Amino acid sequence: MVDTPLLTEPEILRAALDCMGEGMFVVGTDGKILFFSAAAESLTGIPASEAVGRPCSEALRGGVGGIDCAVPRGAARDHEDFDFVTRDGTVLRVHRTLRPLVGSNGVPRGTVVTFHLPQIRACGARTSEPRMLGSGATTGEDTLRQFVGRSLAIRKIVDTIRRVAASDTTVLITGESGTGKELVARAIHESSRRRGRQLVAVNCAAIPFDLLESELFGHVRGAFTGAVRDRKGLVETAEGGTLFLDEIGDLAIPLQAKLLRLLQEKTYQRVGDSRYQPANIRVLAATNIELEQALARGTFRQDLFYRLCVIPIRIPPLRERREDIAPLAAFLLARRSVAAGRLPMRFSREAMRLLEEARWEGNVRQLINVIDYVVALCEPSVVDARALPEEFLGAQRGREGDKRSRYQVGERGEAEALLIRTTLESQGFHRQRTADALGMDRVTLYRKIREYRIALPGSGEQDETG
Repeated sequence: MVDTPLLTEPEILRAALDCMGEGMFVVGTDGKILFFSAAAESLTGIPASEAVGRPCSEALRGGVGGIDCAVPRGAARDHEDFDFVTRDGTVLRVHRTLRPLVGSNGVPRGTVVTFHLPQIRACGARTSEPRMLGSGATTGEDTLRQFVGRSLAIRKIVDTIRRVAASDTTVLITGESGTGKELVARAIHESSRRRGRQLVAVNCAAIPFDLLESELFGHVRGAFTGAVRDRKGLVETAEGGTLFLDEIGDLAIPLQAKLLRLLQEKTYQRVGDSRYQPANIRVLAATNIELEQALARGTFRQDLFYRLCVIPIRIPPLRERREDIAPLAAFLLARRSVAAGRLPMRFSREAMRLLEEARWEGNVRQLINVIDYVVALCEPSVVDARALPEEFLGAQRGREGDKRSRYQVGERGEAEALLIRTTLESQGFHRQRTADALGMDRVTLYRKIREYRIALPGSGEQDETG
């Protein structure tokens, strides 16, 4: 961590808002534009210097009387379209969302207007049919803008995604839980020629072995008790698109052999069927365990490992790229506060310092949890250190008799076990709440409890829905 920040807080906030894939502008209660993002400039061709300070209906000409940017009454208005005319005479048909900005005193302060990437048509021409994307709303560049950071590691990941997207090569994404492996997979799919078809994701650790084969490959009627009709699997659902296999390291050996055939021969068998089906899919895989260790233990096939790891992408944990914490935290806070109908929020210098020094065992997922907490409970637009979650500051404030936050408890292994034990205790040994507090899924929590041999009292076996 450097002593002097590379960017000031207003610069970080502006950069974060400019990273949004959607165009965005803020209109005051007097109808004048207060903020105009870089994406809005790019999509409309109107410089922010010419838009800010002008009435919305003048800055963005459209229809009779200009564009309605009034503060919406009640909930945000979704699924609305409007046209406006650029300087070169192009009509932009834009899907927009208006959200009211409300101050801490409940008084309306203005409106946030966000709009999606437009369909473009010349004046008087018919609008072409929209192209279907994998997620229905985003492109590869939209997703890539969510990789916010200054580190060489993030720049290298984005560059690799752009390079591999054009091919059908299998990619193995590795990294700790919460680092964003599924986001990488989605960016690869949405940047590829398969983006018009589905991205189908399956968590190999979350589905029992005796069900996973049928889920993946489907089954024919009579294959087993209860199979009263043919059922297609996720491989067939992903036909023409991308199959994302998360937690691939937990895949059972028998299924590893079937997956190897799918990768090598591009064919598969439904359960109970003697015929092989062709598969036109791209496979992406991810894991948070060291597959080399699984190879040494004999729990993962070496031939499958080399078939999967054609192009490896490793996502470093957040603590190994601390220069990314400030811009990422600013980006997420601004984006999620605006999505909640508030003015763009920012962290104070002291709060940001604490975030940069934290251990972040839960990585980006844990950071998002902290940000959602302050957006929900912090009334001022500037989030100071006192507004951070109690458990985040508890140890630092001396509540646990330690001078370090529990997110700064030393090296992995013993420290992670200690973190899980203390979190389980603070959550009354409720597994789902503990997993949420740690920023990991429940399957990963169960695995780590077994790995670290953490003893649980009988009271821990309680209803996880409560």
